[in-house]
Amino acid sequence: MSHSTFTAPTPPPAVDLSGHLSRAARERAAAVSNEKFVKRPGNKDLIDLDGGHPPPEYYPFQRLRTDAQASNAFESALSLPRSSSDILSWLSGKKDDKLAAHEAVVPLRQRDPSEGFELLTAFDYSPITGLPLLASFIRSFVGRVHKPAYADWGTLVNIGSTYGIDAVFDLLLDPGDGWLTDEYTYSGAIAQGQLKNLRSVGVPADSDGVLPNELVKVLEEWDEAKRGFKRPHVFYTVSAAQNPTGITLPAERKKALLAVASKFDLIIIEDDPYYFEQAGPYSTTAAAGDKAEATDAEWLDSLQPSFLRYDTEGRVIRLDTFSKTFGPGSRLGFFTTSPVLLKHLQLAASATTQFPSGLTQALIGQLLLDWGQDGYIRWLRGLTNNYKSRRDNVLKFLASEFHTAYSPEGEAVVRGFVNEAAEQPLVSWTQPAGGMFVWIRVHLAQHPSFVTLSSRIGLTKTKQRLNDGLYFRIQGAGVRLRAGELFAADSDEVRDERGETDGFLRLSYSTAEASELLKAVKIIAKEVKGFFEEEISEQAEA
Repeated sequence: MSHSTFTAPTPPPAVDLSGHLSRAARERAAAVSNEKFVKRPGNKDLIDLDGGHPPPEYYPFQRLRTDAQASNAFESALSLPRSSSDILSWLSGKKDDKLAAHEAVVPLRQRDPSEGFELLTAFDYSPITGLPLLASFIRSFVGRVHKPAYADWGTLVNIGSTYGIDAVFDLLLDPGDGWLTDEYTYSGAIAQGQLKNLRSVGVPADSDGVLPNELVKVLEEWDEAKRGFKRPHVFYTVSAAQNPTGITLPAERKKALLAVASKFDLIIIEDDPYYFEQAGPYSTTAAAGDKAEATDAEWLDSLQPSFLRYDTEGRVIRLDTFSKTFGPGSRLGFFTTSPVLLKHLQLAASATTQFPSGLTQALIGQLLLDWGQDGYIRWLRGLTNNYKSRRDNVLKFLASEFHTAYSPEGEAVVRGFVNEAAEQPLVSWTQPAGGMFVWIRVHLAQHPSFVTLSSRIGLTKTKQRLNDGLYFRIQGAGVRLRAGELFAADSDEVRDERGETDGFLRLSYSTAEASELLKAVKIIAKEVKGFFEEEISEQAEA
C-alpha cells in the first residue's frame, strides 16, 4: 500500500504594485539608483578610510545594563483574589514582585556578535534595514504570528507609526490626492494627510468596521468632477481595537475588504498598534477565572488575524509599533509589505531618517532576545489582561451611572438613558473588544436648545457649540477627554449632508486605576445629565 505525502502549496509572489507609487517616490528612486559606491562585504583586512564616524574607544558608554521586568511579570488571565489582602493588587493589575526582575546587558563587544547586541554596532551607523539581530527577530515573529499569505514579503524597521504613516502617504499619494478610511479614524493620520494636502474620505461602518458594500458604493459612484480629485487608490484603517471607536475588524470582514481592494486595485494601509490588546467581547456574566486558562499559543490564535493572513497579492502595508507594548518613547516600529513597496520605503528612509536609534534597537532587541518569542508573547498577554481589567471596570461604571439598553446594532453598543422612564438616550457608547478607548456618542438632538439653535445658526454651528459646551463642562469638572471632531474623516458639510446630528467624545482608560475611573465616570455622567437639562441662553448663542 503506497502512502502519499501531503505538500503544502507554495504561496504566490506579490503582484507588481509599482503603478501605485507617487511622483515623489518615483523621482527619489531615479535620484538614488546609482549603487556602485554602496559599501559591500569584502576583504576583512581592508583598511576602511570611507566613513566619518568615531572609533569605538571614543564612545562614552562602554556597557549598558538595564533592570527590566520579567516576561511573566503580569498575570496572563484574570483570576479572583485569593484573600482580602490581594484585592487592591488584583484591581490594579499589579504584578508579583518575585517575577519582576531581569537584567538586560549590552556590552561594547560580544565575543560572538550573533549571540547578542553590542555597542560597537549600536552606536555606529546602522543598516537601513535595522540591526541584523532585531531585523531577524521581527521577521521571524511576523511569520509566526501573522503568517503572510504570499511568498516574498519582508519587514523594515522604522521610527514608529507616526513616521510610518507619513512615509506611506509619501510613497503612494501626490498632493491633492484622496485616501479612504473609516468615517471616524485616527486623528494623527488625518493630520498627516492635511499637512500633505491630501483629502480623507470617510466610508460608513457598523460595529464590525468599514462596510465592504459601502466601500464599493463610494468607488463605483465616484464623480471626479464633483469631488475635485481622482478616485482614491489607498484605504487606511486601524484594524484592531480602533482608535477612536474601539472596533475590531473580524476575519470575514477583512477578507471581504481585501476582495474589494483587489477588484478596484487599492492599497490597504493596516495601522495596527493595538493588535495584541484584543481582549474579547465584554461580558457582565462571565466570572473571572471560571474557565480553564488557555495556553499562550491558544491565546495568540484567538486574536482576529491581520489582513496579511489573507493577502495573496501583497497589497497590504502593515504598520506595527513598540509604542503600546513597551512605551511610546522608544520610537521604534516596523513595516511589513511586498518587495517593491518595501524597496521604496527603504529609499525614503535612506534620504530622511536613515534608521531608528541604535541604542533603542539594542536595548529593546536584547530584551527580546533574552525573553525569546515565547517570552514576548507572554509579556503581551499579561499587558492585555491588565487592559481588559480596566476596560471591564469602565464599562461597568458607565452602566451603573445610566439606565442602559443595548442598541439595535447589538451588544457592541450600549445606550444610556437619564432614567427608566426616558424614551430617548442621551448618550451611547461602544463596548470595545480590546484596546484603550471607549467611543461615546452624544445625542445632541435631545438637547432642549438643539432645534432652536439649528434654525438660527445652522446644523454645523449648533453641533460645534453644543459639543464644545459639553466638552469644556466635563473638563471644568475635573475630567479631560478627547474631542470627537478631531477624528472626523469628512468635513462638516459632508457630515451635515448625511444628516449627522450627534457629537462624540473619546474616553481612554489605559492609564487610570479603578478608583480614578469610577470617579471620572461619575463626573462624566453628572455633567452629561446636567448638560441636557439646561437650555442655551440668548447670550450664550451670540
